Amino acid sequence: MPSIFKPETETAKVTDVCLEVLDGGVRLAILNRFSDVDTVGLTPSVFLNGTQYSKGMILPVGSTSGLPDFGRILQICIHLRSYHLVKQNPAECLLVKPEDLNDYMPLVSYFVQGRLLATPRTFLLR
Repeated sequence: MPSIFKPETETAKVTDVCLEVLDGGVRLAILNRFSDVDTVGLTPSVFLNGTQYSKGMILPVGSTSGLPDFGRILQICIHLRSYHLVKQNPAECLLVKPEDLNDYMPLVSYFVQGRLLATPRTFLLR
């Protein structure tokens, strides 16, 4: 279900949908994984790590008694796991030592529905 936007990830148009309008099983699956969300982005397809996924496709997911289990994609939900960046006014200038950084990897920022977002690859807090 969740997808972190990375350079190798592309999605079709994403539509924000309130969880209340989703099928009960889909809604419950989302809430079991992310109990604090009330809306989710839906998309008809996603291109992830070189593979195009679409609603209705069958994928292997786990196993039972040594045989593979399979699941059908009912919805493709985008959960950004990103930080919404807000400009501080007035701007503050800081001098930071390398050892004070939470991560050494620079983040790429991008706009989604008018919001400036950044998605880290790792957990940023120490």
